[in-house]
Amino acid sequence: MNLLRYFVIKIIPNFLFWFPVITSIFWTISAIHFYNTKEKKEYKIDEKSLPPVTIIIAAHNEEKFIKDTLEALKNLNYPKYDVIVVDDASKDKTPKIVEEYLKFENFHFIKLNKNVGKAMAVNIGVLHSKTDLVVVIDADTILDKDSLKYVAHHFKKIPRLAAVTGNPRVLNRTNILTYIQTAEFSSIISLLKRSQRSIGRIFTVSGAFTTYNKNVLKEVGCFSHLTATEDIDITWRIEKNFYNVFYEPKAIAWIRVPESLKELIRQRKRWALGGWHMLRIHFDILFNFKYKRLFIAFIEFVLAYIWSILFIVFSFLWILSKLFLYKGFTISPIPTWYGAFISLVCLVQFFVSSLLDKKYDKGIFKYYFFVVWYPIIYWTLNPILVFITLKEGLFGILEGKGIWHPPDRKIKF
Repeated sequence: MNLLRYFVIKIIPNFLFWFPVITSIFWTISAIHFYNTKEKKEYKIDEKSLPPVTIIIAAHNEEKFIKDTLEALKNLNYPKYDVIVVDDASKDKTPKIVEEYLKFENFHFIKLNKNVGKAMAVNIGVLHSKTDLVVVIDADTILDKDSLKYVAHHFKKIPRLAAVTGNPRVLNRTNILTYIQTAEFSSIISLLKRSQRSIGRIFTVSGAFTTYNKNVLKEVGCFSHLTATEDIDITWRIEKNFYNVFYEPKAIAWIRVPESLKELIRQRKRWALGGWHMLRIHFDILFNFKYKRLFIAFIEFVLAYIWSILFIVFSFLWILSKLFLYKGFTISPIPTWYGAFISLVCLVQFFVSSLLDKKYDKGIFKYYFFVVWYPIIYWTLNPILVFITLKEGLFGILEGKGIWHPPDRKIKF
């Protein structure tokens, strides 16, 4: 009983406080190591040796943005590439817009009559591609004109390389929610990918822009429609087959993020559900020594989900204590000195990530002080969504989870 009391009163509060602090310090130091050893050195790419690639886009009701995406693809600085758009039974003007680009000999179009989901639509594009390298991007991704060069040249240099994921940057910086996500993509996503590649294996490629070795994709069964986040699942299946996944920060892809809280919640709920699916499908990593290089990334994710569940449970008990005079142990979810301390850690982390990213995103420091609001999302929205998706994620039916619908973003330019 005393041991249980000690665990509840001492261990859990310390874990809730120190886990985000220690992981932030760990990410920052290892990201700096990646920059110094892999990223900082300038080099020239021999364009004559670049292999041909096929860019695959799965599109479903993307009339708002597909034209901008195709215009960017039309003007890429790359010697030889094809574009395959797989229309996943769109009901808007997406097919008509895509057909305008079929006048270019390297643009191709596949129209599906039934909505099969992003994963299956991409797989159809992979099967119709004629190159060894395939690039999967979202229908609203804007590739920088030199991005393909930076990802493709790695495949001749890194042994057993299966995928190179690019550097997504926020395009629609229009309100405080998108400012926070701009800071997040630098401080969390970009920095974390540097960190993970420095210490072992990347947790997930970017669904918005990643280049794959097609033969490896086929070997692992291509993309799965049994998970809410096919990009996480394909990463782990590739790495469990002992192939490398690399992060290339010079390969810029401009993406659109949710502008409304409703759409952000919808997106993050899908991410949270996909996380449970990943834990459920790939839990064998913890019990098989041959996956030892995946262990650090996996256990960190497990601890993050445990952190979220504990935060919600003890916050709920705290609410009970205020409303019904509950006398048991609670932890206040309202930030005090420890909230200020973690915000300071976030500022340091974002300062480092901004220094690393400033040559790719020259205006990144304008969003510096918006990152202090990120812990509020981290402490509230994400844990709530992890908690409410727990049952469905661990025990729900997986079949059909890959059916998708594009975000309903009300963006004006």
